[in-house]
Amino acid sequence: MKLLSNILLLHPLLHLLLSFAFGFSSTTNVNVNVKGRSKSNSAMQQTANDSINPELRIRIRAERCPGTTKPIPSQEGTSPITKLVHFQRHGEGYHNLLGDVLRTAGVTPSVDSFDPAINPWLRPEIVDSPLTETGKDQCRNQCELASKLTPELVIVSPLLRALQTAKISFGACYPTVTTKSIPWIAHEGCREETGVLVCNKRRPLSQIVSDYPEIQFEAMTEEDTLFNPSKRETGDSKSKRIYEFLKYLMARPENEIAVVGHSAWLFHMLNEVVEVDDADDALRSWFTTSEIRSIQLTFYPPTQ
Repeated sequence: MKLLSNILLLHPLLHLLLSFAFGFSSTTNVNVNVKGRSKSNSAMQQTANDSINPELRIRIRAERCPGTTKPIPSQEGTSPITKLVHFQRHGEGYHNLLGDVLRTAGVTPSVDSFDPAINPWLRPEIVDSPLTETGKDQCRNQCELASKLTPELVIVSPLLRALQTAKISFGACYPTVTTKSIPWIAHEGCREETGVLVCNKRRPLSQIVSDYPEIQFEAMTEEDTLFNPSKRETGDSKSKRIYEFLKYLMARPENEIAVVGHSAWLFHMLNEVVEVDDADDALRSWFTTSEIRSIQLTFYPPTQ
């Protein structure tokens, strides 16, 4: 498209939220519409886990806390289990920039369309979108905060913008060939919504490993088998994936963990998978680009 090529040359506005791309607002949402019904957060967690056997379901409660708070280690064989998790959204990516530039040029994109003329996130040039220079600067601005945190483990989405964000923001604890560090793991469970939108399609594993040889890649195939080019991931499927990822965190031996991922994933987690106080609209709100939010997760065993 000649129009698209021309507007990509325009300088971007500085503040763009991924909410424009996915149809969510960055403003607070106390009640979120789920499948056409307005539900409080306490009801959403039930909806998210409807397909999970009630006898096996683990309740997960989220509470915001200062990042310098130290988690209370859970005694082996006791419950509930508590983890302090520093969740971070990636910095501005080129897919974010593209949406902003299009709107500046008067083009209204549609994330639900299969026409690249109005859905630029279908374009092959934007596959596994990296950070813009603005996005890298946003991550550098988080280095001071990240350096005050003491994660025992960093888990990151395998998508490039998340890997770049983690390496910049938590660079003080990034492993190198000559220095030891805490474990770094890339995990499919915390990647963005999959399907259709190629900005959320990951590159072949061998390419990513070549760029980030210091990171352990957890149970990944060479090609992106989670990505369906003709169908976006459903809300129920995303809920299950997030729930299984949180169970993975629960089973880890570390008590303090950093997780670097994506805005729609984080929003879905806090509004449909975990329990959050209905009055805590700030905790459930959309993450801004590169924002770090420290959250205490408490895992309660299934009802006996």
